[in-house]
Amino acid sequence: MQPHLVQDLKEQIFMELYLVRKNLQYLNLILQS
Repeated sequence: MQPHLVQDLKEQIFMELYLVRKNLQYLNLILQS
């Protein structure tokens, strides 16, 4: 695999994880209210 492809993949994964965490926080807020 070429380095820049790995870099793109990493960034995509980090973005996905970030979105998942945001969604979980939002769900927690709803469940707590």
